[in-house]
Amino acid sequence: MLEKMMPTVVFSFLTPANIRSSEIAKSFFESVNTDLNGASLGKYGEVEPLSRDFANDLDGACKLWEQNLFWSETQRKGSGAVLHGTSRRHTNLSFYFDTPAPDGPAWIKFLTSVSHLLAVDYSSVHFFDKKSRTEEDEVLEGITSHDIQESLPTIAWAGCFGKPYVELIGKDDFESSGFVVVEPITESLIFCQLTSDPLDYIDNYETFRSRQDSVKSILGKDYFLGAPNATVPDFQFEHEVA
Repeated sequence: MLEKMMPTVVFSFLTPANIRSSEIAKSFFESVNTDLNGASLGKYGEVEPLSRDFANDLDGACKLWEQNLFWSETQRKGSGAVLHGTSRRHTNLSFYFDTPAPDGPAWIKFLTSVSHLLAVDYSSVHFFDKKSRTEEDEVLEGITSHDIQESLPTIAWAGCFGKPYVELIGKDDFESSGFVVVEPITESLIFCQLTSDPLDYIDNYETFRSRQDSVKSILGKDYFLGAPNATVPDFQFEHEVA
């Protein structure tokens, strides 16, 4: 009997900051354990095969975080990585896991707290069944610094926009663009939620897509994938030259 595939949730964080400290790593992993019940945290290491266990050696993972770190967990088919940036590229922290049912409030709590911790320029949570519906949405399955330096791909179910976007687009435009929730986290970090339920992407896609298109039109399509010479922020990076 074939095993039924579960939907997948992907979290992505792109930060210009140097986040190599073990204290930041510990705070991140504590948030995964507290808010997401440890989803995706199984084995970890620098390269495959991953042989060290989070349950027995969290301190080792925090120390290894200073380099590039990979992790995976077989039960919920999750995995993640932190890939540190350079003077021209964001640090990319992303991970995913399968889940039988979404927990929007927990995901939002995690997204906003970690976005604040990492001082992100951009973060998102994307929830989909089997595969994303469009090429633009597929980018949200593994968005990179290169992607946002070219344009925003589209609007995720929920995300945070950091200082470069707040300065470029403006808080007033975010607040009037049609998101169901817009909340400032700090003066330079704003949380935006597209619809009330992450399941809308799976169960009410046409309504979800209509809201996506409407928000992009109000914010300005020049910021998004498909625009010729898309308008992007002037990103400033704190990393040492690699």
